[in-house]
Amino acid sequence: MGERILIGVAEPGGAYTAYYRQWGDHPVRFVPELRRQRRDENAGDTQAMAAAIYHLADISDEPLEHSHVNEAAQWDMVWLYLIHVDADAVEAYAARPIDRQGMFCRWELYSRHRLTAGDDDLFALDGTTVRCTNCGAVDDVDFTTTVSATAAGQDTTISCRRCGATETTDPAFTVHRQPTT
Repeated sequence: MGERILIGVAEPGGAYTAYYRQWGDHPVRFVPELRRQRRDENAGDTQAMAAAIYHLADISDEPLEHSHVNEAAQWDMVWLYLIHVDADAVEAYAARPIDRQGMFCRWELYSRHRLTAGDDDLFALDGTTVRCTNCGAVDDVDFTTTVSATAAGQDTTISCRRCGATETTDPAFTVHRQPTT
């Protein structure tokens, strides 16, 4: 669609290194592209994918951005995608306005996806509805926000009310397909 995005590598404590890309898209369409890129261009190696991002600084006129997810987002950015090498996953952050004019924005965690998975994440998020891929329930979920176990902000847990499937933004990237007892 042509949305302005940053794509980069997550670093300890919420820091990141990212590059600007004019032709990004919503996670529903962009995450499958990242999975294809990891599989086809980087031989299934997330570390190689991250190294390619750092290498861009050597071959591009555009500098890499070094920032933190708690710092203000540029008003004209739409998405921030952060690759977590150790977890073979990517987080999608949306720029959310914090003032009435929309000139000051902050990054807000939107979704988390495994780069090793197919296009069958536990929850399908399209920005307006949430569908549990375990049982098919639509918008029948609970979102819970807690202080991060790593003191890096907040973690969000999404749970299906019908089947109990749960996914979390906790750094452990835990997924439970069956209800916990």
